[in-house]
Amino acid sequence: MQPSRGCISLADELNLVGSSCRGTFNNTTDSNLYRSNLARLFSQKLYNEGGNSNYNKSSYGEDPEKVYGLYQCRGDVTKQTCQSCINSTIGDTLNYCNESTTAILWYDECVMRYSDRPFSFTFESRPALGRSNGININASDLVTVKKAFNQSFSKLIAELATSSELKFETVSENLSSSFTLYTLGQCIPDLSTEDCRACLNSAAQLVEYEKRSSRYLYPSCGVGFNLMNSSADEPITPVQAPTSSGDDSGNGKENKTWIPVVVTVSAVATVGLLGFFAWRVHIKHRKNEEEKANSQVIRLLRLRDGIGNNDNTYEGDQNQWIHGSRICYGRIIFCQIRRFQFRSFTSRDYKWEKEQ
Repeated sequence: MQPSRGCISLADELNLVGSSCRGTFNNTTDSNLYRSNLARLFSQKLYNEGGNSNYNKSSYGEDPEKVYGLYQCRGDVTKQTCQSCINSTIGDTLNYCNESTTAILWYDECVMRYSDRPFSFTFESRPALGRSNGININASDLVTVKKAFNQSFSKLIAELATSSELKFETVSENLSSSFTLYTLGQCIPDLSTEDCRACLNSAAQLVEYEKRSSRYLYPSCGVGFNLMNSSADEPITPVQAPTSSGDDSGNGKENKTWIPVVVTVSAVATVGLLGFFAWRVHIKHRKNEEEKANSQVIRLLRLRDGIGNNDNTYEGDQNQWIHGSRICYGRIIFCQIRRFQFRSFTSRDYKWEKEQ
């Protein structure tokens, strides 16, 4: 779904993996007030808590426009990243789930949920989301990977279900000198030990272990793995050298075919990696240059009287990149991780101040 008309959106800094939007507004609910309560809940109460904890839940407003919300950041992200992820959900919610009373948004860094009803902290299997990177593991390695996969997830689930309040664990296992299997799992902290274990076991059965990377996400928990290879040429399962026989013609032909293939794969992988890193360096350099050029970066003041206010003023260059907000016709939505540019907006509609 494209951003609302009037919004000028640039690339996200956080990765939205997927979302699920459900429920519609009835005749007794003021949809505008519900959205306003939702924005206040995440931009104020939950955003502030993101600097203290990787998980929290709260509510805002009065029935029937009362909103219940929670966030859970991945157990290994910083508090700053956690707050950025919470902040990102506000704009994405209005983009993807603007007409819904209940939603869940999964990011690489966090998961966000809101609803017009209190949450039930039991194992929930719907909605669910599965993602894989599309690269298959060699057929000859599937047995080895499947065995390692089962061992890693068994260890992870045993540790995670009874772990600390974060209910987050990672496990790494070396499969060979070049291959390492990384597994990750996390449960909602309010989930019981039994429900956490059941949720993780169910999700682990649905990841695609024949892929190099896969994850499966429920509202209550999520699991994933990544098979990393530091050498493009080495198989996971060592291949034994063929035994010598009286007729060497077949072996000679096989060797002549194998060597060019290995060189080609290695060359392609090397060129691909070099191209990827060159692109990343270019993007980082361009971003740094943009930020240096913005010597008068301005940010949106937190409005005390609602999402939009037509009595405010803006002072500054209207061609300047704006850090800290999503701008739409007549509306301002807190979204600090995005960058936008004024285009044909009247200055009297917005209130800004220079970055301190």
